[in-house]
Amino acid sequence: MKKTMHILGLMAVLMLSATVGYAYKGSPIESFDIVPNPMDKECVISISVSTPTYINVQIKSSEGEFICDLYEGFVGKNININWERLDNYGNYMPAGEYLVVVGFNTRYTSLKKTLILK
Repeated sequence: MKKTMHILGLMAVLMLSATVGYAYKGSPIESFDIVPNPMDKECVISISVSTPTYINVQIKSSEGEFICDLYEGFVGKNININWERLDNYGNYMPAGEYLVVVGFNTRYTSLKKTLILK
């Protein structure tokens, strides 16, 4: 009886570890670019994914302060998102350094800096 319980427990641990390993295979983000960078009036954020996935794209200040949500939703292969220097309230953002943060499936994925010149 004790040996059977030990074997069942070991099988449960192996199945659980196999499931956890399968659930997270790494980032589906193949490429992530900001053009132009540095920018003046607007920029285009291009993202390509290897498999269809749910992503979110945010802009933050260089200090990490939230500026705006640019996109949240499903991406099949590629997406181009236009940012016109506006925060979530429609305020025009001043010159400076900003961070574009791309997340997938509620996990942090990638971060790039963009610079607004004027």
